Amino acid sequence: MRGLVENVAKGTCHKPCKTIKVRNPQFRCVIPSASLTMTDKELNKDIENNLNFINDYISEGKTVKYGGVEYGASPIFQYLMAIYFSERYNTECVMPIYKTNTSFRKKNIIVSTLNKCILTKNPKVLVLPMIVYSHNKQGKVDVSSHANMLFFFPRERYVVRFEPHGGVTYNSKIESSASRSIKYIMTLLNSKMRIAGEKTFRYYKADNLCPRSVSGFQTMGDMAVSGEKEKGFCIMWTWFFASCVIENPDVPITDVFKGAYNIMKNDPDTFIAAIRGYLLAMDRELRKIRIFMGKLNNSPRMAGHNKYQVDGYVNTETTDEVHEFFEEYMNNKNK
Repeated sequence: MRGLVENVAKGTCHKPCKTIKVRNPQFRCVIPSASLTMTDKELNKDIENNLNFINDYISEGKTVKYGGVEYGASPIFQYLMAIYFSERYNTECVMPIYKTNTSFRKKNIIVSTLNKCILTKNPKVLVLPMIVYSHNKQGKVDVSSHANMLFFFPRERYVVRFEPHGGVTYNSKIESSASRSIKYIMTLLNSKMRIAGEKTFRYYKADNLCPRSVSGFQTMGDMAVSGEKEKGFCIMWTWFFASCVIENPDVPITDVFKGAYNIMKNDPDTFIAAIRGYLLAMDRELRKIRIFMGKLNNSPRMAGHNKYQVDGYVNTETTDEVHEFFEEYMNNKNK
């Protein structure tokens, strides 16, 4: 087999589905899942109950009129959400934010942190937030950036990419940058696994979760608004889905995706309401976290005008402050 999966995973090869005709066959047939004793009916009920919080986000989001939520789509929100996630769910490890435009040295440190967490703590699920930058023909970073999330399942040794637009992103340069970075991550991680005498990871593309014929969460939400003021929820959509996954640790990630999608009823207005509500809920929760007090000049705020957002952009000084705080928090937590 040829293609990204084979190159980066080097795992046991499943033959591609004969009914799927693609130039580069991928591991599309089955994503492995934890052993479940529940029946399909019980499983569906369990997912529905565990994802019921989405209805609360939808209800709140519907009370907000178009343009009523200010959102700068800043990478700073990745740091804030990573801290919130750790505090809310007491995750075994806090992963650094993987940026595709950083040096190879920093990327290697991130993969080493990932490897250490897997080998020493063996969590059920581990999330690696990504900020993907596009590059021009000269290899320089463009202004475009996008959020993705990698979901690692160490006990079953597989990785799934979540792309908020669906099976593939909206921008070919972003998609190319994400693919190169994921290949680098997987190659380096599996090399470390082999050195440790451990089983390697198998990688699954985003279209294993959301077929390319189906519009993803962010695409559906964007259909409900006009102009650019309320678009760009990629960071929040990645954490929204991470919330869904971590609330259902024993449910196959494909079923979690379907369950969340079905709750939003394939309706663009419901999707945008859900992400508005999620943003507002996270904004409230972040300002309750006491660890921020006395360490940052202002309590974190994600919605509305605030210190971290100036005309839709975040100033460098504040970004450095939050970045340093996040690094300190992450290092202390991972110890």
